[in-house]
Amino acid sequence: MLNNTQKSYQPGMKKVLFIGPFPPPYGGIANHTNLLYTSELQYIFNLSKIDLNKHNNNPEIVSRKTSPKIGKLLWGLSQIIKHRFNNKYDVIYLKMSGGKSCWREFFYMLIIKKIFRSKVVLHFHGMFKQFPENYPFTTKGKTRKLSKLLINIIFYPAHQVIFLSETILRDFREILSHYNNNKSTFINHFVDSQNYPEYHKKDKTDIIKIIYLGRLSSAKGFFDALEALHTLYLKNYKFHFHICGAPEDDATVFQNELYKNLLANNRITYHGIVYGKNKYRILAEGDILLFPSHNEVFPNVILEGLAASLPIVSTNVGVIPEILLEGQNALICNPGDIKQLTVNMELLLRSNKMRLKMSQNNRKLSIYKFDIDLAINKLIEVFNS
Repeated sequence: MLNNTQKSYQPGMKKVLFIGPFPPPYGGIANHTNLLYTSELQYIFNLSKIDLNKHNNNPEIVSRKTSPKIGKLLWGLSQIIKHRFNNKYDVIYLKMSGGKSCWREFFYMLIIKKIFRSKVVLHFHGMFKQFPENYPFTTKGKTRKLSKLLINIIFYPAHQVIFLSETILRDFREILSHYNNNKSTFINHFVDSQNYPEYHKKDKTDIIKIIYLGRLSSAKGFFDALEALHTLYLKNYKFHFHICGAPEDDATVFQNELYKNLLANNRITYHGIVYGKNKYRILAEGDILLFPSHNEVFPNVILEGLAASLPIVSTNVGVIPEILLEGQNALICNPGDIKQLTVNMELLLRSNKMRLKMSQNNRKLSIYKFDIDLAINKLIEVFNS
């Protein structure tokens, strides 16, 4: 990456306004937005931002509870209008999830095109999921006329639409109009590899450190992980489970019998929410990343595991099967298949050779395909086009 001390603002730099969530809380899209905003882009463009997380009731706590939707919509709109009167922007860069909040971003784009007359770049963090989740971005959206129409309407106000991977873009090309197809591209989701030490795990016979990074919930497969690891504990495997993240419900997690049993036998360390150098350290010291989620698009956690040289045990959801090769980068099973999840974990616990091979493969994959520099170069082209 470029040396930040060697860059300074220059007259004539394009002005770019980022609109989206910024941490805290530390979620996938917020982390993604912040990485770009604090990257070399700030020395190539004159950047400003509207942080949509600022309207949360308690932004220091990672939670699904946010302020009322209408209030958040109006607050965001007021910030957009405020920026319109204070600045003139060349590019408006907007984040959109694949959930119901897409209608809020759609409304923002309509207003932006009307009052800014700037280029609107939409970065879409979604994909087709099983109906009815994330309507209209559902598997039925590929065949139903109404869903196709709604999807094309949502993307219509943007001058350019960016998808998170080539596979996701290919799925959408089947139903996008000619106009929306022509303005669509993809930039692979990314991680800043320099934040993670180039640390290849050595053969070792001591206790294996297993890392879980994410929300402690059924949707993320946390309780599947507990069940699989408790089975391996009963089989006398030596491991320690490092849990990083916020529980969706304290009682459900900390009163869970499997959790309490593993904790009582010194097999668990709960770190809470981790970020920055503390997160990088925990990942660097780990031996296996366990991420058995039931529902994802392009999870940051997987990219962080690659950058940290960690062998990965995960599930075939979202684009995970697209980016991880079975046996080369990860061991993968169906979501909720606890029996196979246990088998996969056992294979890695038993094989130093397999862990080392995956560790080396994953660091290389991170640098050559998912490093932030690759994304920045493509985004510069988009902003300048």
